[in-house]
Amino acid sequence: MDQYTAQGFECESTKRSPKPLGEGCGTHQTQILAAIESSRHAMQTQIAAIAVDVNLLRTDLRVVAERLVATEKQVTCLQSEMDRLKASLAILEAKMQKLEARVEDAEGIPILWAGDFNCVLDGVLDRDPLKMGTKPHMTDKLRNAMRNLHFVDV
Repeated sequence: MDQYTAQGFECESTKRSPKPLGEGCGTHQTQILAAIESSRHAMQTQIAAIAVDVNLLRTDLRVVAERLVATEKQVTCLQSEMDRLKASLAILEAKMQKLEARVEDAEGIPILWAGDFNCVLDGVLDRDPLKMGTKPHMTDKLRNAMRNLHFVDV
């Protein structure tokens, strides 16, 4: 079996002083150098493949981070819109309560209530099918107010 030293290698059969790699021992040395070169090449190939994987992961991570930022912005916008709608609904409910109080005070006096509420109360009467975006919650609120105030949709 071959012995290795810090300076090179020596063949067991010759038992001479260590020689630098590349001198003497012929076939064994050539096999060892070929094995080392093959291992070095395999490691370089693996390192290159790992580098490609790392770059792909960095790209994927960048895409995920960009999507996360976009999603966070969308969530923030939706939360703001929801807060705005809640505030609008609160204002509408307060106005409806005031209106109900006034109608109760004016009992027996005819009241004409008109306006465009951007809300389809009756698709047949309005000749307009219920559209996407129509807020059923608002429709329910208006119907309740009309019922409480004895109003009629014309």
